[in-house]
Amino acid sequence: MNGFCNALAKCGLPDMGYEGARFTWCNKHTNGSFLQERLDRMVCSSSWHSMFLNSYVSHLKLWGSDHRPLLTCILRACESRRRPKQKGRFHFEMA
Repeated sequence: MNGFCNALAKCGLPDMGYEGARFTWCNKHTNGSFLQERLDRMVCSSSWHSMFLNSYVSHLKLWGSDHRPLLTCILRACESRRRPKQKGRFHFEMA
């Protein structure tokens, strides 16, 4: 595992962190040998991060699998480019 972490660091791909539950995997055992770990991570390059400064990763709820889904939310400020206002009704087929 150290080799993988070193490769990510060498390639400039830091862990993006997360919101939500601490662990992304569980073994679903109920007999006292229950384990949880943070196995899944989201990484990104510095150029990607600079494009999406407000992005974040959420650990979603477990459902069906022993791994939590990861959701990357990309929030980007909208540029103030407004389309000219159309006169008349909007028809989806014309868009």
